[in-house]
Amino acid sequence: MRMFKRVLQICVVVVLLSSCYQTAKIANQNLAFAYERDAQVLHPQFSVYHSTASKSQLYFAINTQELLYMKSPGNANYSAKITVSYVMYSSYESKQVLDSGSVFLEDDASKDEILSLNGMLEFNASYPNVYVLEVLVLDVNRNQSSLSYIEVDKSGNHRPQNFKATNSKSGQILFANRISANQNFTISYDKNSAQKQLRVRYFKPDFPLPVPPFSVQNLSALQLRSDSVFRVSLDQQFNVSLSFSKEGVYHFQSDTTVNDGVTIYVFKDDYPNLAAAEQLIPPLRYITTKQEYDALLNNPNKKLAVDNFWLNNCGNIERARAALKVYYNRVQNSNTFFTSYSEGWKTDRGLIYIAFGLPTSIYRDSNTETWMYGE
Repeated sequence: MRMFKRVLQICVVVVLLSSCYQTAKIANQNLAFAYERDAQVLHPQFSVYHSTASKSQLYFAINTQELLYMKSPGNANYSAKITVSYVMYSSYESKQVLDSGSVFLEDDASKDEILSLNGMLEFNASYPNVYVLEVLVLDVNRNQSSLSYIEVDKSGNHRPQNFKATNSKSGQILFANRISANQNFTISYDKNSAQKQLRVRYFKPDFPLPVPPFSVQNLSALQLRSDSVFRVSLDQQFNVSLSFSKEGVYHFQSDTTVNDGVTIYVFKDDYPNLAAAEQLIPPLRYITTKQEYDALLNNPNKKLAVDNFWLNNCGNIERARAALKVYYNRVQNSNTFFTSYSEGWKTDRGLIYIAFGLPTSIYRDSNTETWMYGE
């Protein structure tokens, strides 16, 4: 993502504080659209940072290639017009609005080309609480919108949203907390003026696959043991700039007595997409026998092995091509939506999403997310 060069005409709408405005509970709404990436035109990214004890910030990035640029009356240049608005609730079960606001952006296409429009909205939030933001991004020219629900965790000073992760070169927020190997990034943590160091726990990227749904073996809790531990020092501005050469998971902690902290992921450069032929084989473990899977792994020509697998199981090229596209779209979507302690496709939700596809209905409350297939 290149640094934002063009000047945005921004009009901030006054934040509305309303304790009497009522709306439908989020917990009663079907949120399956949140994981239906291919059906949406806009795919904004969001990140929350707690700037002070009473204020938090919602950072956003919008892909300019997904926007419609048009000429306005009296304007010879093409421009995109976008509004980003939010409504804040105390929980998924609450229908009482605690805060709301919006920002308007107009991007002139005659300026230097950029890949994304970046901005920030500040909202009221205090410790120790948790909230839910309902965020609507609207492309005014196309009349297309994207609705997102973002959890705001301000339950303590050591929770992930108290840390800010940025690209060291551009200063832009790392929205998915993912970096490439040897990429320079900066971690900021200023919630304790006496804090001099952060502890970092490193985990190798070799987590086991989830147990398939048909398995009858007893489940045991995943034991996350770090492969190494080290410390990094904060400067006087409470920042530390780093780069990591090894793939894996890096967990930054401000308090070693709790597991809270922020996690940085170092996966393949093209993650969450699958760019190399050898990356196509591991996700096939969900639909292969052990013998089939071992044969795929041991075949020196990975691309040919994958092509033959789909062709042999689908019967002809057209069906194989269609099945391959559906399957690997699900794998990449799982990486986008469910990356946690591991790549998204390796998680429990990733397994179910890949095997069965998008649920018919998804409902969330403060403690659970329920997936329903069928009626």
